[in-house]
Amino acid sequence: MNRVLNQDDRHVAIFAEHRRALVDYAAPIVGCPARAEDVVQEAYIRFTAAIDGGKVESPVSYLYRIVRNLSIDTFRRESRQTAGLMSEAQFHALPEESPSQERTLAARRRLKQLEAAVARLPERTRRIFILNRLHGQTYQEIADRLGVSISTVQKHLMQALAYATSQIDD
Repeated sequence: MNRVLNQDDRHVAIFAEHRRALVDYAAPIVGCPARAEDVVQEAYIRFTAAIDGGKVESPVSYLYRIVRNLSIDTFRRESRQTAGLMSEAQFHALPEESPSQERTLAARRRLKQLEAAVARLPERTRRIFILNRLHGQTYQEIADRLGVSISTVQKHLMQALAYATSQIDD
């Protein structure tokens, strides 16, 4: 038991010795010293779990690698979260995107053409098209429901799409 405590003490000593340098290493990546502190704390948790679970030849290098990977993950996650955000002034400066009357009429005309084309499809092809495109069912779900193979579903769906596309004026 004394050996386990000494091993744990060694891990704590390695972390304590390098903690400040690890925070300094993570801060430029995550963009904030406070977030860097969080990353380093998470790294320590992962470091001790990995060290306890097996052999790590170079604990210091391994600890830096954990901090680097967590820092990059944190940066990416926060970038995705803030990528879509804009200021209120930027939002109000955006032009309104209401479709013109001409575009609305053209879209309605194409929709009527599509409805007519779908109505002219053979029964099984029409049913597969509706189950997939309107009800969002997968090929497998449709195949199971109709008692056919997935390739049959694919074939009928391709035929339906090709026919419907040919019947719509651009």
